[in-house]
Parts: sequence; structure tokens; C-alpha cells
Amino acid sequence: VQNTSRGTVQGQIQGPAVRVQELQEWLRKVGSPQSRISRAEFRNEKKIGELEHKEFQIVK
Repeated sequence: VQNTSRGTVQGQIQGPAVRVQELQEWLRKVGSPQSRISRAEFRNEKKIGELEHKEFQIVK
């Protein structure tokens, strides 16, 4: 996930389909405490055989 120069956020979600759908719904309606959500758009969805990422890091 990263902030863009347009004031938006872009990222990638991987996991079981049900959990991905739950996260998408949370991103559409709730989001993080400091966020202001006007629209959530999800594109390029595809099924994968195994997770491509094994860990998560915060880079500042």
C-alpha cells in the first residue's frame, strides 16, 4: 500500500477470497481512523495459486 501524489492510496490485497472481500468492504465503508473515503475502486482481480508476499513492512 502507498499514498500517491494525487492524494489517493493504492495497494495490493492477497488472501482467501472471503477475507479479501471483507477487507474491501471495510475499505469502502470504514477505513483507517485518519482516512476520508470518497470512493474505493478495486481492479485487476485475479486468482493466484499461492501468496506472492509472505510479510508486511511499514516503510516511511
